[in-house]
Amino acid sequence: MEENTFFYLYLLADALDACTGKYCGRTVLENGQLTACGPCLCGFRPNASGICQPCALPLIVYDWLFLLFMSSFSLVLHFFFIDHYVRTDSKRLAIWHGSAIFEAIVSAIISILTSRPIGSLTLEGCGVKELSDWYTIFYNPTIDYKITIHCAAEAVCPLYSIVLKYYFIALILMAVARTMIASKFNILGMKKSIYAALYFFPLLIVTQAVLGGVLYFGFPYIVIVTATLTTAYTLAGNNVSSFLDVIKSKRLTIITVVHWLALAIGIAAATNGLKNPPIAAQVLLGLIPLPLVFYIITYKFTNPQRSGLIGTPERWY
Repeated sequence: MEENTFFYLYLLADALDACTGKYCGRTVLENGQLTACGPCLCGFRPNASGICQPCALPLIVYDWLFLLFMSSFSLVLHFFFIDHYVRTDSKRLAIWHGSAIFEAIVSAIISILTSRPIGSLTLEGCGVKELSDWYTIFYNPTIDYKITIHCAAEAVCPLYSIVLKYYFIALILMAVARTMIASKFNILGMKKSIYAALYFFPLLIVTQAVLGGVLYFGFPYIVIVTATLTTAYTLAGNNVSSFLDVIKSKRLTIITVVHWLALAIGIAAATNGLKNPPIAAQVLLGLIPLPLVFYIITYKFTNPQRSGLIGTPERWY
């Protein structure tokens, strides 16, 4: 029955004039009729016949890694500003960090459960074919240079909206959770870390809205480059000259593991589209410790102290 319905709609759409515009389509009404050409509803995308069909493609690994990358943005910024502003003992600092992790996990779960299919920890989407899918607003067709048909819609559903939803939920949870913690613990600098979040969350929302497509295609390389540079930054800031210096410090060990996880995610995403991704990933994953090894090996050749140009540097990270 369903196949006959789609066949009928196909013949009907074929009899009508084709929709002008890359993202314009005809919506199927409850009575089986088709609307005029226009934007498809959220979760729908026009097919080759110009009919808006529901998106039911399961998200690929690359999509999940992108969502992980975008959601970890806020968590990393939370950690940065907590370490920068909050002055307290390690136990209370751990509570502050734990709150940030809790907010991120709960926000992610709520965002997924409230997306299609509703109530499931899986996601279905339209898939991403090209960069223009993220910027449908720039592809509204104009008839005779006079009449513009507005067909802007979320062609990459839910990759665009779910990130915005996540940031909004995380902001609300932060306001609730941090207020409860602040009422029980008087921690120096806690207000500044909260104020910082009130600034960077709107910036993250604007970034997703404007650069979501660019980040989708470029995030593997952003992760790899950033993890490599921050590895060198951290090692230099803590005067690390051997592997033993890293192992002795619990803090440096945790930071190193986080950097390695970030590199693993970046490499997995970058090799996802290759012909033999498992083989390429296995080879490149073996290079994850390379930034740390390279820094330590070349330390004695680049340390300004050894040249006698400067004195003992203070710890700056």
